[in-house]
Amino acid sequence: MASPSDRRRLLEELAEGVDPVPVEDLARLSVEAFQEQLHPGQRDASSGTLRLFGPGVAGNTVPISDVGVVLDTFQRLVAAVGAALRDHVSNRGAIPGYLLDLTRLRMTPETAAGSLVVTVRPEADPEEEMFPDGEVPLLGTQPPLVDDALERALGILSAPGQGRLDNDQLGADLTTLGHRTAAAARTLAARLDRAGVGLDVAWRVPGEATRRGTLTHEQARGLVDFVDSGDLAEEVVTVDGVVRTSSNLRGWGDLEAPDVGTVRVEVADIPEAVLDRLSPSTRVRVTLRIEETVLPGGREHTRFVALDMLPLDEVEHPPAPPE
Repeated sequence: MASPSDRRRLLEELAEGVDPVPVEDLARLSVEAFQEQLHPGQRDASSGTLRLFGPGVAGNTVPISDVGVVLDTFQRLVAAVGAALRDHVSNRGAIPGYLLDLTRLRMTPETAAGSLVVTVRPEADPEEEMFPDGEVPLLGTQPPLVDDALERALGILSAPGQGRLDNDQLGADLTTLGHRTAAAARTLAARLDRAGVGLDVAWRVPGEATRRGTLTHEQARGLVDFVDSGDLAEEVVTVDGVVRTSSNLRGWGDLEAPDVGTVRVEVADIPEAVLDRLSPSTRVRVTLRIEETVLPGGREHTRFVALDMLPLDEVEHPPAPPE
């Protein structure tokens, strides 16, 4: 959270035209600075707007299915970024419940000319994160996770419009934030592209200038292609586990491994001669490709594809080469 001196400096810079922002931002910052002087250690929740626009919006109307999917996938992106900022970057396993609570958004729909506007606020109380003991820390406060997550998510959304798809910065950001975030960003962009809808997000943190990010439906396709070209949404891991069920069909069987739990595994280009040796209870070493997908209806699904699989005994004690 910005300190009073930070706010005063920002207000002075804005007044001098150093970084022009809308007048409503300047008025809001003035009010918030005054409120903090009166009530130190208290802070209102951040808030924002999500505006859907583009050819998929007819007047002020959008198909309910499109609105639901776009809002759901945007929430998934915010949650994935928030989890990454707390070191949960893998596609494996669910996001911890407490992180979902800290990044969950609630909405109130509105309308604007040629678009649909949704007002959103965090569900979590910011003061519980910033002032856990009910007192103002002497060395500054930790910003709410949802604010940090929104800032990074808006950077991802804005990348195509800023020409960042042609350099390494976005790839580096998505690599740092992990496969789950890259998959969530790809899913959101794909949904926008399919619906012919753009997404414009404004996020207002008390005491700070409004943060903004926009992704048009034309730019969304570029973001999908960027993630796919770098395989940023796919995670490849090698695990040791135990075969629980097996079949020579494509939906091959169940694998139990400490790193992934018990999961249904498909196979890719693994010879049937190898699969025939993998009966239930066989200990195996498997190279898995983990993909996050969204099924029709919006349900999230993790797909596990075995790229290589061998009995662990053969890995640890390979047969001697023929003489």
